Amino acid sequence: MNKRILYQSDYELLAFSVKGKTLTAAQPFPINDKGEAQFARYLSQDVKTPIYWLLDTTQEEYQIALLPHVWGKDQLELMNHKKRRLFENAIYTYAIIQGRESQGRRDDLGLFMALNNPNLLQPWLNLIITFKIPLAGIYSLPLLSETLLKFLPKAPYTLLVAHTPPMGTHSAAGLRQSFFFKQKLQLSRLVPLDIQNSQQYTDYVLRQISTTHRYLENTRRLSQMEQPSPLSVVILTDINFLNTLKQRVKESLPGLTVHLIESHQFTQQLGLQIETTTLYLYHWVAYALTRRWYHNNHYAKPKENRYFFYRQLRLGIYFTSLLLLSGATITSWMIVAKAVVVKQQGQTVEDKIHKRQEELDKLKNRIPQLPLDSIVLIRNVVDVGSYIKAHHISPQAAWEKLSQSLSRHPTNLVLERLEWGIGEVKADIFQSYSKSTSPTDTEPANQTEADSTPYFLEGMRIYGKIDNIQDNLHQAAIMFRKFIDDLKQTDSWQIEEQRSPYDPNQALQGRIGPRLDTDEATFVIDIFIKHPYVKTSS
Repeated sequence: MNKRILYQSDYELLAFSVKGKTLTAAQPFPINDKGEAQFARYLSQDVKTPIYWLLDTTQEEYQIALLPHVWGKDQLELMNHKKRRLFENAIYTYAIIQGRESQGRRDDLGLFMALNNPNLLQPWLNLIITFKIPLAGIYSLPLLSETLLKFLPKAPYTLLVAHTPPMGTHSAAGLRQSFFFKQKLQLSRLVPLDIQNSQQYTDYVLRQISTTHRYLENTRRLSQMEQPSPLSVVILTDINFLNTLKQRVKESLPGLTVHLIESHQFTQQLGLQIETTTLYLYHWVAYALTRRWYHNNHYAKPKENRYFFYRQLRLGIYFTSLLLLSGATITSWMIVAKAVVVKQQGQTVEDKIHKRQEELDKLKNRIPQLPLDSIVLIRNVVDVGSYIKAHHISPQAAWEKLSQSLSRHPTNLVLERLEWGIGEVKADIFQSYSKSTSPTDTEPANQTEADSTPYFLEGMRIYGKIDNIQDNLHQAAIMFRKFIDDLKQTDSWQIEEQRSPYDPNQALQGRIGPRLDTDEATFVIDIFIKHPYVKTSS
């Protein structure tokens, strides 16, 4: 995304754009009515591209202050109160917490900044608001210089020295000196620089660095650490003055660590592409500003950058709408794909139904005497076969156990008839022997056990009698009870007595008339065996 950069000094306003890693040539606007008219025409040509405004002025003040360590809203109110006390009449102020003290109460270290002359911004700001240009923010160039320190030699105390554009008609350039403690800005100085020859340039630069060094020592800015550390001076300059500085720096700045870096070499290190041959500090800061998606605004008021806020809000709505549209499209595609699969499955089932119907029609034609309920009959046969095949159930095992139990009892205990079947519930296997159905007859077979395993039932109904009891029903009852107890010893067998050869309740009832002689006692027993479902691969 293209971004426009405004660089303002006390002398002029420069406008250039950044596209990718390339900075275009700057367009100057003088600080007068003619410059304002030119700036208005410049803004009217493009009212959509956002503007990032860099300030590089001598009318910016810096203060370091200690604040009690608090959080959130209390911290914000404390900082605002401190700004009002330090800069009573200033309109444009900014404050930031840079860390905490290492000793004592461990108060917060705050940097407080202000523009002493708001008229410096007003003419240009009025035009930006008039054309409704999205203003991202108004930034202090020395404060944004912190972003360059990660590309420079690291040190606790750093003095960054670099060139700025001319500060007036009588100066060839400016010299910006910014002091950082632990990579955080403490103060900055901007002085005019007259470059006549390399010798005079070297003397002037070294003298200004010595002046700043003495000031830092006198204000005890270099004693903020328990263990003393030398001041690291980083000088960004052209190749023309680099060799002269190398010869003089050791004798002019004793005790300091000095790093000389050629401007074009540093530009290549950043990856910046620029057309001009004269490089200034604002080129690197502007490039670093556009490489990050967000920077805290320093001086712009909410009413001054409201159009940038509207722009960001509009972009957020567009992006959210795009996400919703993409999500709806993907969901619709998934629904359509699922509908196609369901349709294919339905078509497959329909084809199978037609095929089975054709086979059934052929069967009817082949066997005309087939009963009308043949479909139900065939289905029942298939269901029984499916049960047996699917669950591998054969009556042989149960019958063998039953025969073993019968062999252990007298021969007069006779088995007359045996019914066998499988089903989901007891009523599916046998009809109730009596007219009243037990509540357990309709209990579903696939209810879960303690181990949560579904099961089905295998059932046997035994019709039997006890011969030659010679009217001794009590003896028959004893033999029947032993047979029942024997059956109950078999694991997983559930025994239900449907009919008993002897009912004590009936025996105790009185009877008028002759005694009814009988030589046999009949009984009916249901045996149910639970079988878990066998999981088979589909």
